Amino acid sequence: MKIFITLKYKIDNQNHNKLTNMIENQCKKHNHIPFTAYREIDKKGLTSSKEWMPFVKEHIQTSNLMILVYEKGLQGGLVEEGIAYANGINIWLIHQKDEKVSRSVLGCANKIICYSNLSNLEKELSILLSKI
Repeated sequence: MKIFITLKYKIDNQNHNKLTNMIENQCKKHNHIPFTAYREIDKKGLTSSKEWMPFVKEHIQTSNLMILVYEKGLQGGLVEEGIAYANGINIWLIHQKDEKVSRSVLGCANKIICYSNLSNLEKELSILLSKI
């Protein structure tokens, strides 16, 4: 199963990289194919939205599931969520326990995963990903 992973792009943020790596590793552990949007855009060297939006749209439409990590300031990920929602792709929304999440983002999600630390999130993701 191809899983489209979207989260806020951050450069050189150790916690953000740990979170991204953990999600990708859990996908792989359960024999799924992770596609992390910002990393794949970087690999392709795409720099403008006119270049990367068609690329992202294509990969969303060929995915079976979207995992969206919500945090304040997420913008491109919300566009990506809308594309997934419009195409009937299941969306798992992940957010930190104290993060205020917009109602429209919540309304598009098929599953909401609220976490307080990475260890608990990793355990929950492992369980959920093993069932699909």
